[in-house]
Amino acid sequence: MLILSFLFGFFLLFCTPLPGTVVFPYISYRFESIGYGFDIFELLLIFMFLGVFASKYTQIFNEYARKVYFSLFLVVCARVVSLFFGSDVFWGQYASLLRYTEVFVAIFVFQAIASSKKHLDIFMAGLLCATVVESVGDILIALAGSRGIFVGITGIVFQVFFMVYFLLRFLENKKSGTVFLIPLFTLSLLASQTRSLFISLGLSTLVSLWIFRKRIRFFRVVFSLIILTILAGGLFYRFQGIYEKGVNRSLLLFSQHSGSGVRYYLWDKALATFVDNPLTGIGSGGFARNIVNLPQYFYVDLPGEYSDIAYGRLGTHSTITNVLSETGLIGLLTYIMWLFAVYGVNRRALSIASVSEESALIVALVSLCLVTVVSDLWAVGSFGMVVSCLIGLLLGIVMRGAQTCPPSYPVNAMNPSRKSS
Repeated sequence: MLILSFLFGFFLLFCTPLPGTVVFPYISYRFESIGYGFDIFELLLIFMFLGVFASKYTQIFNEYARKVYFSLFLVVCARVVSLFFGSDVFWGQYASLLRYTEVFVAIFVFQAIASSKKHLDIFMAGLLCATVVESVGDILIALAGSRGIFVGITGIVFQVFFMVYFLLRFLENKKSGTVFLIPLFTLSLLASQTRSLFISLGLSTLVSLWIFRKRIRFFRVVFSLIILTILAGGLFYRFQGIYEKGVNRSLLLFSQHSGSGVRYYLWDKALATFVDNPLTGIGSGGFARNIVNLPQYFYVDLPGEYSDIAYGRLGTHSTITNVLSETGLIGLLTYIMWLFAVYGVNRRALSIASVSEESALIVALVSLCLVTVVSDLWAVGSFGMVVSCLIGLLLGIVMRGAQTCPPSYPVNAMNPSRKSS
């Protein structure tokens, strides 16, 4: 199980590889007839699930886990209803339900891994190795003149996680030489030119520092800022081209004549689709498959330089607009229940953080989980593998922490010296 935990952490890098990357043809296969594909990580996920379910299923379904799984079940029900009432539903749209089944399986497996501290440590080691591989690959590709994405967005998201985690460990006065990986991850993040993750990094850092403020040593804040500034300056001087490309792309965030303009175009179609089908939407998986024929509300133009791109596989690039357009108000209600369940897990995890040796890890997981869910406004956060991983790990930690911090004794994670009122 220890070896599998390491492999699971490492191969998480290969989850949802980005089409067009060097490794994509070797680790991903797509069934064109139904518009659904699978990758090497998903095969390992199924294998892990079968093993975990056979040995630990009775321990997994605790109070907080049941709420998450039940809300996810309701999300699936809403999508089934949307398919039942949708018009011109293509049979391949039923394959979209597999995505939510995969979320259930992933949360279950990640929870089982985190329920053992030893397995969690091994998993994190594998994930860190994969993140370093992604970072080096991103930088090398960017130096060759292309957008620096080696495998996919998943590895880049965990760069954000490890930057926040290592920073918190250092500020908590714990020895952590890994803090010097932060400049590497920062450079890789700029090389990827992924603007939504720039926002996630800023918000995750602010949220985690606010939660963790009672544990931070002031002199370490000053020291870390000086050291990281020097390192960042050195990297900027050495890799000035990567920095300039990342910054220039970020400045185009709200420009209609950029990749952001594609999002505005998609959101316009999603809104018009919801207005026309407010109760149950057009059916799960229907947006990308019918995008050419969907109406528009504000008649946003697709940027000219993107007009020759095939949009047959593009979703709404936003979880909320996807929920509204494909499942309507019924889907929105189940989505809100999902948000409450996720909030409950994060709140419980924070109550454990102040009496746990894993406080920095918990706060980093919570901050990125909350920010990723908030990113549903402009990206796909919920019901993705990253959020599934974060929620599953938090559920496992909550399951372990229940013995040391029972629900009847809530602790204020922001100020561990006193109980919450």
